[in-house]
Amino acid sequence: MRRSLCRGLLCSALLAPLLACGPPAAPARAPQPTPAVAASPPRPTPAPVSLTVGRAAVRVTVAPFWLARELGFFAKQGLVVEDTVLRTAAAVEAALLANEIQFGLTGLAAVLTARAGGSDSILTASYLDVALGEFVVRPEIRQPADLRGRIMGVQSIGGTIHIRGLLALRKLGLDVERDNIQVLVVGDDPTLAQSLIAGAIDAAPVSYTSARIARANGMQGWDLGELGVPESSVSVITTQAFARERPEIVERFLKGLAEGVHYLKQGRTDPAKRERALQIVAANLKVAPEDVAFELDKVAELARVNLQPDLAALAEFRTMVVQQTPTVERIALDDVIDLRFLQQLEREGYFATLQPAP
Repeated sequence: MRRSLCRGLLCSALLAPLLACGPPAAPARAPQPTPAVAASPPRPTPAPVSLTVGRAAVRVTVAPFWLARELGFFAKQGLVVEDTVLRTAAAVEAALLANEIQFGLTGLAAVLTARAGGSDSILTASYLDVALGEFVVRPEIRQPADLRGRIMGVQSIGGTIHIRGLLALRKLGLDVERDNIQVLVVGDDPTLAQSLIAGAIDAAPVSYTSARIARANGMQGWDLGELGVPESSVSVITTQAFARERPEIVERFLKGLAEGVHYLKQGRTDPAKRERALQIVAANLKVAPEDVAFELDKVAELARVNLQPDLAALAEFRTMVVQQTPTVERIALDDVIDLRFLQQLEREGYFATLQPAP
């Protein structure tokens, strides 16, 4: 009995530590991987929209458009933009109405004339409404009175250059009919300068770039800006149908163009940007950069980033158009100027995102 008691005490002593530890712990489970969350498929990048812009202007004032195209500002808006040079503003209007182009870079005169003929063209923006250039004349013409009985060259009757010339003559105290001044259709800006040099015409309103060439060959003249001649040649036009069907494209095009203006204006304080702009404009005009520098600086000074037209200048310009084309009189500025796209961009704060430029 004593032996059994000893065995019991021994077993109890051996089991006590084990019982104090409690039941054996369950084996640890390996951490389970967190179920993967399916990633959202990337949104497809919208296909670029191809556009063609028609213009008749062959001069430095087109600079913001060239900069927007070649520096990627249109591409940033998902636009692939090409341009086609047409002989006259009327040809730009015809191409627009035939759906061969989606936008025109032209003037108020063409829009008014087209609307009087039943088109649905509208002017949506304009970054420059002052004449930049000179009324250049032959060397023997020393004063305005010497222009009586002479020949003034233009690009087309009723077009921007024609109206610019008539306004210049009026500022000089002359009148085409009263002073027997003949108007001859010659060609675009460079062609007018060459015609002056050749003696085929006696006077022409041309760009600073062409005036520089003419002056180097003995011509002289008056500065259009100093004369206070209003201008409308680089306005953005489209059709009411296109604006109604593709309003987002109109807005995107105007955004890209505004960035082109902004870059040009930045060049006034940034020499690298000015030089880049000079190279692009000179290449498009096929002239040396120094030949366009003066006029490009003028555009940079006066162009407006918000693309808002100068309505007073356009009203004066319209008055001269009406004198040449009486059927235009029934077309008011409000009929052809559509600023809702610019107003929408202003409300959205788009123009405020472009850092202030001088």
